[in-house]
Amino acid sequence: MKKHLKIKTVGIISVSIVAVLTCFCIFYAFYANRQYEISSEATLDYISAEKAINRFEMGTNKLNRQVRLAVSSLEQKYIDEYFVEFSVINNRQKAIDELEKLSNDCDTTCSLDDAMELSNRLVESQKYILRLIEESIEKDEDKWPTSLLDVELKEADKDLSDLEKIERAKTLIGDTNYETTNMFIMNKVSTSLNKISNELLEKQDSASKAYKSAYMMLEIGIGLFVIEGVLICLSIYFLIIKPLLILNENIKENKEIPLVGAYELRTVANTYNEVYRENEAREMLIKHKSEHDPLTGLLNRGTFDSILNLYIKDENNFALILIDVDTFKSINDTYGHAVGDVILKKMADLLMTTFRSIDHVCRIGGDEFAIIMVDMNSELNYTISDKINEINRQLAISKDGEPTVSISVGIALSDRENPGDDIFRDADKALYQTKEKGRKGYTFY
Repeated sequence: MKKHLKIKTVGIISVSIVAVLTCFCIFYAFYANRQYEISSEATLDYISAEKAINRFEMGTNKLNRQVRLAVSSLEQKYIDEYFVEFSVINNRQKAIDELEKLSNDCDTTCSLDDAMELSNRLVESQKYILRLIEESIEKDEDKWPTSLLDVELKEADKDLSDLEKIERAKTLIGDTNYETTNMFIMNKVSTSLNKISNELLEKQDSASKAYKSAYMMLEIGIGLFVIEGVLICLSIYFLIIKPLLILNENIKENKEIPLVGAYELRTVANTYNEVYRENEAREMLIKHKSEHDPLTGLLNRGTFDSILNLYIKDENNFALILIDVDTFKSINDTYGHAVGDVILKKMADLLMTTFRSIDHVCRIGGDEFAIIMVDMNSELNYTISDKINEINRQLAISKDGEPTVSISVGIALSDRENPGDDIFRDADKALYQTKEKGRKGYTFY
C-alpha cells in the first residue's frame, strides 16, 4: 500500500504551524504595542517641549516687563517683584534641560546652551539696570534685594547723580543691543523648538508607520490562523471523519471499504477488506460445496429442488430431463468404485458440454442426473432427442480400457399434454418406461 498522510503527521504539522503563527502574532502584537508606546511618547514629548518653551518665554517676558516697569515708574515694588519672579530663571534652566533631553542633535543642544548663556547675560544686564534705579530711589542698602548687593557699577556710573543714573538705566533698557539680544535668545529657542519638534514628528511618524506595518502583519497572522483553522477542520473531516462515516456505513452494508483518508484509516480499511474477501471467498466456497456435488461438480439434489420449484412457480416453459446410467451397479461391482467414479465424471463432462450453459445440470443421486432445460416447449423435442443420442454415442466409445455404458432418459415438458400435478413424477414415469423398453433411449411423457 502506498504511503499516505498519517494522522500523527497531520497533528505535528498543525501544531507546528499553530505554534509558529502564535509566536508570529505574539511578536507583532508586542512590536505593535511598543511602536504605539513610542508614538505616544513622541506626542507627549512634543507637548512637553512646547510647555518648556512656554515656561522659558514666560519667565523671560516677566523679567523684562518688571525691569521696564521699574525704570518707567521708579517704584520699589516692581524691583521687589522682579526678584520675586527671578526664581523663574531656575525654571528656565529646567526648561532648557528638558528640551536638551528631548533632542539627539548636537547642534540643537548647543543652540539651547547658547540661548541660556545669552539669557543669563541679559539677566545680568537687567540687574545692572535695577541697581542704577535702586540707588536713585532707595539710599538705605539694607532695604535692597540681596541680589543687587552683588552687582558692581562701572566707575563711570558710580559718580552719576540720581537723575543721571535713571537716564543711564533708560538708555540701557532702550539700547538696541539689549533688544537684539532678547530677540536673538528667543529666535534660538524657537529654532531649537522647531528642530526638536521635527525630530519628534519624525519619530512619531516612523513609529506610526511601524505600528501600521506591525498591525497589518498581525492581521495577516490572524488571517493565517483562520486559514489554518479551516485547513485543520477540512483535514480532520476528509482524513478522519468522512472516512470513518464511510467505514461505518460499509460495515453496516457488509461491503468492502474504499481506501480513503489518513494512513491509519487506510490501513484499517485494507485489513478489513482482506478479512472481508477471505470471509467472502470462504462463504462462496461453503455455498458452492452446499450447492454442488463434490465428485462431479454438478449442482446437487438440494439445489435442483430449489431451482425446480422456482421454475414451477414462475410458470416458465422448460423441460425436465431425468437420467440414469444403465447397469451402473454392476460396473461398481465388477470394476470397483474408482472406475465407477470415472464413469460418473465422464457423464458429468458430457452433460455439461452437450447442454447449454443456461441449462441447469444436476446430480441428484448415485447414478441419477437431472437437467432443467430453460425456454423449452414440445415443439423442440428434437433438440433434446439429438443431445441424448449424441451422449449415448459418446458413451459407447471405450477409452483406455474403461467399460462402455449407456443412459436411460425420461423427459417431461412444462407444456406437455395432460400434465399431472408433479412434473418430476411425470418425468420419472417416462424414465421408467424407457427402462422397460430395454434402456439406452428416451421417452417423452
